[in-house]
Parts: sequence; structure tokens; C-alpha cells
Amino acid sequence: QLAQVRAEPAPSLMRQLWDLVAAARLGLENLFRTVEDPEKTTDAFVESNSERLDAQLSLLAQTLRVNLAVLLDSPMLGDVYEQIVYACAQLVAGAPAAFSTRLQSAPRIVEGLGLALRVGWHLHHSAPKLAANALVALATCPTADDGLRRQAVRHLLGGMLRWLLDARPEPDREGEEICGCSCSVPWKAAACFLERFFEPGRPLPWVKEECEAWPDVTQLCQWLTLSVRDYHATPLGLVGLLQLPGVAQAAMQSQAVVNLFIPMPLPEDLDGIVDDVGAAEPPHTNPHSLPAAERLQSDPPAAVPEQHSLRLPGPPPGSEESVLPPAQRLGEWLMASLGYLFLFIEGDVLFSVSACRALQAMAAA
Repeated sequence: QLAQVRAEPAPSLMRQLWDLVAAARLGLENLFRTVEDPEKTTDAFVESNSERLDAQLSLLAQTLRVNLAVLLDSPMLGDVYEQIVYACAQLVAGAPAAFSTRLQSAPRIVEGLGLALRVGWHLHHSAPKLAANALVALATCPTADDGLRRQAVRHLLGGMLRWLLDARPEPDREGEEICGCSCSVPWKAAACFLERFFEPGRPLPWVKEECEAWPDVTQLCQWLTLSVRDYHATPLGLVGLLQLPGVAQAAMQSQAVVNLFIPMPLPEDLDGIVDDVGAAEPPHTNPHSLPAAERLQSDPPAAVPEQHSLRLPGPPPGSEESVLPPAQRLGEWLMASLGYLFLFIEGDVLFSVSACRALQAMAAA
């Protein structure tokens, strides 16, 4: 891929002038107006306008491969970039089958949306969420081109791991809802979009194969567990991943050692659990507002922040120093974390069934 990038000719003024002339002649304003109405962005629309759409998207695909430094330096370019991501994402989400099979520019648009996953949060949370929603729609479409939908799965997995490693703090107020997700930080929004892979209850065959074959899937499970367990992100994506036999086997066979312990709940949430577990030090910070920087900035294994410490039953505080549990292998830590979630997620039958399948798959690995 690097060789292909180096082989591309450098941009010239004549080329940029031609792009401006082409944009006026191709009627991009009509495309932007059309995609604002979901009822118009259908497979029939793409098939009947495939030649014009191909020319329009070929031009827009060049903008999606953006220079981040230039983009952040210009608010005007940032607004234009968001509009282009919106147009491409709406078209892909509305007609994934026709988009992937009838348009020659489709591979470049999918690649551009994958890049938008990574850079969009530097501008506004709408751009990456729109890109993620479009890639999910393509990745789960039964009639889409198989190569492109698999590429969409890989872009999503890589983008979601990038989101989970983003260390920005969570603001006090909830964000604007975009594509059904109101999360204001990427490390929590990742759980929302990963969940959509498994909404039917069973993963689609190509989604299962790509998830199991993805080389960083164990890291994805580790950081996703922290987002779900400690910061109350939606849990179905986590248990959906861990019930895949290949993912469960990779997690259980991993030699990684994890020392990110289960945090003790707030006193009002204990409901008598403290008496059974033993003396515990209450966390110094509300876990709903705690920034993720302490645990998302470094590669595993990371240092144990105070809020991830679990005091075992022992002498009362002050008499002897309490003992921390030993670090665990990744698979054991994931199983212990799922057991913890069982205690605090009540009344959700779908989660309980999926978590049981995940534990069963990990025990059998």
C-alpha cells in the first residue's frame, strides 16, 4: 500500500483547477440534497444514476484522504470535510448493496470512511459516527459485495480499537444523538457500534470469520471490557465478541498478564456486598465521570490506578496493609470481569444469555 501511495503523482494546480470545474459540472449540490432524504438513497436510485454517482464519488474520495494538519488548521475545510463524510456515509448506509456492486469508486469510499473513523473525533463526533454507521450497514448487508463488506469489518475493528485507546475525558453532559448513539467520547461510543455486529443474536458468517482472524482482537476485548465494566458502556458487543469460538480461544491462549482490577462499587450500590467481600476502600472518584486517561494511554499491561484496585478480605484497614490480588492472564481476567457484570446487570435476558455463551466458549477453548 505504501508503494502505491508513493507511485501516485503529486497534486498540481492544473489538477486542482480541473477538480473545481468538474465539481460544478457534476452537480454535487444535487447529491448533497438527495442524501438528506433517506427515502431517496435507495438501491434503485444508485442503479439508475450509477454513472453520475461514480464520477461524483471519485471526486469526493480524494477529499476523504485528508491531510489532518491542514484540516485542523482551517475551520472551513473542517466543515467541508464533515459534509463530504455525511454525503458518502448516507449513500453507503442507504444502499449498501448497489453501492458495493455498481460503483467502481466504492473501494476508495470505504477506505475514506475508514480514515474518517480515525480523524473525525478531532473535528466533531458526528463525522466518525456517520462513518461507523455506514460501515456497519455495509458490513452486515447480505447482498453486498463480499470483498467490500469484509473490508468494512476490518476498518471498523481497527477504528473501534483506536476509539477505545482515546484518552479524552468524558464531559458531564450527554452528547447529541447521532446515528442512535449519544456517547460524547470515543471510548464509550465504540461499544455502541460494535454491538450492532451482533444485533440479530448470532453474527453473520463473514463477520465471524473477520473478527476471529483479526490479529488485535484480544486487545480489542481487553479495552472494550474496561469501557463496559468500569464506565457502563453498552455490553452486548463485548459478549458478542467473546462468544465467537476463535476470539474466545485467542483470549484464553493469550500470555498477556492484566493487572487492571475490578473497582469496588459506590457505597449506595453495594446492597450488602461489602459485608460478604470484606473491607473495601471506596473509590475517590465517581466512575461515571472518571476520565479514561489513567487506563487508555498506555499499552497493556498498565499500572494499576487506585480506582481499579480490589481489596481482598483481610485485616481491617490500619492494622495491616491490605493485599492486592495477583495479576491474571487475559482470559482469566475477562472471565472474572464477565462474572462481575453478571452481578450488576440485572433483568437483561439477552445480555445474560450472551454472557453465558461467552463464558461457555471461553471455558471450552
